[in-house]
Amino acid sequence: MSADSNSQSQISLQDISANNAAMSPMLDATAAILPLLAQISKPRFDPKINSQWKVVCKDFYQLWKDRKINDAQSLENLHNCVWKIYQLTLKTKDDVCLPFGEALLSAFDRFETMDEENNRNALPLITALSAVAEMLCDPQGLEHTQLDNRFNYFCERLKNATICNNYNGRSEQIDKMFQNEAFEHLDLMEEALISLPPDINTLQESADWLVQEAEQIELSMVAQQARSIEVKINALAENLDDELARLEVVESLPILSQVIQNQFSSYGK
Repeated sequence: MSADSNSQSQISLQDISANNAAMSPMLDATAAILPLLAQISKPRFDPKINSQWKVVCKDFYQLWKDRKINDAQSLENLHNCVWKIYQLTLKTKDDVCLPFGEALLSAFDRFETMDEENNRNALPLITALSAVAEMLCDPQGLEHTQLDNRFNYFCERLKNATICNNYNGRSEQIDKMFQNEAFEHLDLMEEALISLPPDINTLQESADWLVQEAEQIELSMVAQQARSIEVKINALAENLDDELARLEVVESLPILSQVIQNQFSSYGK
C-alpha cells in the first residue's frame, strides 16, 4: 500500500472518530428525549371520553351564554348538561377531574336555588360559572397541558363562590346518586344473606362500598353504621354456618336503611 493511501486511511479514521466524538452528546440528548416524546404522544385520557367532553362542554358554554334569567326550560337544559359533564369526570377516574366535577355540580345545584335577578350574593357564583364555561371550551379538551392547574383553581373558586347564604355545601344530585346506589347495595346484601351459605363476597364488597362512599361525601352517621355492619359481616365470614352471626347482619340492614332515609328525608327515596 502506498504512503498516500496510508495517509488517506489515517485521515479518514481520524475524521470518523472526530465526527463520532462530536455527535456523541447529540445522540445522548436524543436518546434522553425519546422517552419523553413517547409520553407526550400518548393521550392521558380515553380519546372517546375526550371527544364526548369537547361536545358537552361546547354545549354548556352555549347554553350558559344564551340562558334566560329564571326560565325553567333554560335552567333544565343547563342542569342536564352539567350532569353530563359530571358523569364524564366519573368515567375518567382521575384524582383531579373528580373533585372538579363535584365542585361544578355542587355550584350549579346552588345556582338553581338562587334568584339570579334579585340576589346580590349570586354574582360571585355567576362569575365563577361564566369563567368555567369559557375555560371548558378549550379545543384540547381534557388533554390541555395545564388541565390540573386549571381544574384545581376552578375547583377552589367554585367552592368559595358556593359558600353563601349559609349554604351547607351539599350537592342534592350527588346525595341522590349515593342514596339510590346505597339502597341497591342494601338489596344485594339482603339477597346475599338469603343464600345458603351466605354470599360473603357480595356482603363484604357492598359494606365496603357503603363505608367508603359515605365517608367521601361526609355522611358520618351512615359511614359509622355501615362500618358496624362490616364488623358483623367479618365475624360471619369466620363461620358461614353461624346462624346467630347471620341474624345480626340481617337485623342491622333495616337500621342502616333508616339512617340513610333520615339523612335524605328532604329528598325522598
